[in-house]
Amino acid sequence: MKAAIFLVLILVAVASGRETGLRHFKGYKVFTTLATTKEQLDALRVLYLGSDYDFWTSPNGLGATDIMAAPEQIPELLKMFGEHGMEYTVKFEDVETLVEAERVANAKASTGRIDWTSYQTYDSIVEFLTTINSNIAAVSVIGQTTEGRDIHVVKFSNGGPPKKSILFDSNIHAREWIAGATGTWVINEILTNADSYTAILQEVDIYVIPMINADGYEYSRTNDRMWRKTRSVNAGSSCMGCDPNRNFDFQWAGESTSSDPCSDIYYGSAPFSEPETQAIDRFVREAEAAGVQFYAYITMHSYANLWLIPWGYTAGAYPPDFPALLSLGQAAVAALQAVSGTVYQAGQGADILYGAGGTSYDWAKNHGIKYTATIEMRGNSFVLPPEQIIPNALEVWAALQVVIQRVIETVPVEEDPTPVETVTSCGGEIEASSAAINFQLDADIPAGQSCIWIVKPTFDNTRARLVSSGLIGGSGIYFTEFNAYAGTPGQHVQIANVGEDYTFNGNFFLVTLTVAVGANTGFSLEWYSSGLAGGAPSFSGFAALSTPTGSYSYPVGGGQYANSENALFIVNPEVAGTRTLAFTRLDVENDATCSYDAVSVLTWQNNEYTQLAKFCGTSLPTPFNLPTGLALVTFRSDSSVTGTGFTFTWA
Repeated sequence: MKAAIFLVLILVAVASGRETGLRHFKGYKVFTTLATTKEQLDALRVLYLGSDYDFWTSPNGLGATDIMAAPEQIPELLKMFGEHGMEYTVKFEDVETLVEAERVANAKASTGRIDWTSYQTYDSIVEFLTTINSNIAAVSVIGQTTEGRDIHVVKFSNGGPPKKSILFDSNIHAREWIAGATGTWVINEILTNADSYTAILQEVDIYVIPMINADGYEYSRTNDRMWRKTRSVNAGSSCMGCDPNRNFDFQWAGESTSSDPCSDIYYGSAPFSEPETQAIDRFVREAEAAGVQFYAYITMHSYANLWLIPWGYTAGAYPPDFPALLSLGQAAVAALQAVSGTVYQAGQGADILYGAGGTSYDWAKNHGIKYTATIEMRGNSFVLPPEQIIPNALEVWAALQVVIQRVIETVPVEEDPTPVETVTSCGGEIEASSAAINFQLDADIPAGQSCIWIVKPTFDNTRARLVSSGLIGGSGIYFTEFNAYAGTPGQHVQIANVGEDYTFNGNFFLVTLTVAVGANTGFSLEWYSSGLAGGAPSFSGFAALSTPTGSYSYPVGGGQYANSENALFIVNPEVAGTRTLAFTRLDVENDATCSYDAVSVLTWQNNEYTQLAKFCGTSLPTPFNLPTGLALVTFRSDSSVTGTGFTFTWA
């Protein structure tokens, strides 16, 4: 009986992630494996969604993934690599050596006070925060952790009513020590060099939450250096904690999450089940109720040298103002790299890594905050030597200052009093704050004619109004929001009533005219944009193809297409009539659902754009019938395997 009880106790300790004593990593190895096929990637994802292995980086497309394995797990992991033909290298021969080296370096550098030459305890961080005495800084408590530790926020402001506001937070994941160290460094930088930031604080208020997951952080210091989650108790399980960055109430329980409390990516019993995530949500909502308007939210993590922007919950999904988010990310990364040459990549989170539901930066964007991002900071592991705290902080602060400046420059704009551009042609590209389409005013339009105008408003709210129209029943003008990065149509409205206002959100639209048989004359359509700058999308490939028949190849000039491309080709022959669109060449990364790289064909049917097919690989699709001769061909690629593209004809 005693032996049985002892065995149960051992199993409970193992299942709960070594809840007692100091976890040692002697013989633990970190493997970097390279997935070069979809089958290999799928095998890694199955392993990732389990709770057996500690993935230091998630399976991120066809690329490298870091996996830590205990000595007893290594034979099975290597067997899996061999069965799937996966190449690998040993990144760290012994994790215990890595952790011990950090422990020694941290102890040697510690001066007994917080000075960013070593990683500090939660108590030391609290002492630093609660002794702040500055006329530009106010420290408050926004909540408590499961174990009763205070969660602090520092507000920097020169006083007066709320200004445009920015929120930075860090250490949502326990083992990412560099995140909290960077958060406190930012606080100290503003305090000690306040004169340098006087102009900034005249324009914005800055909030910093330096330590969110304090329970997990302390546990990672005293018990398990690789602890990631919170320290909440899970009913019915001996495993503790939840991944707080899977616990936010947006796309909760989605991709890269687990219902297993023993998993490092356990999403919790419900959205905002954790007091730590509740505190952030409550703080934002209460601040907004008091008049604060957050324009930016940046959350600091490690490691991967990435600047991730929404949407991160799945690949191929982009908010309407994605171009503005991407341009900010690219500018921030450029500023960061200029400090010490550290190379970062900016892009949509799931395109670069892998979809993850319930993340804080997606939640913040969905909540209505304009600019949101996750920074995965420098390093090749979670164990970043303490001597890199300040160099990392300096370069990250350079990037954050770009965010601050962008927020300062982001000013809501009113509509123009009158259109600033006028277009009279059948189709064209209009990039402006406002415009008028005056087509064939008081002149006949032949039956069967179709025109497409590409509208790129400067600001993210658009109001369209039909000023006059000589179109008869069966003819129509349609306003279609088009996601240029996903290659899919969104909001679609017929502009039918003269004098009525139609409102849209986005920065890329197709205005489509179709003309039925009868006595049709022209129309005047005006549109005005206002609000915040959204940024027009940029295409890796674009063409408006209007010849009666023709052929088009992409990439133009041959060769391989690149990673992270998005292309749009509009087929709209100037001579009306049915057409057949046929692909004569196809070489696009293949997978069963075409979720990585894909070509789509949309045609105009029943007065809207309808997707006829989405395809990839090398097998040619059946030719497509185009009842009106009008079609959209879209293409997007992810960040992995490429091909030589495609050729299509219309006749």
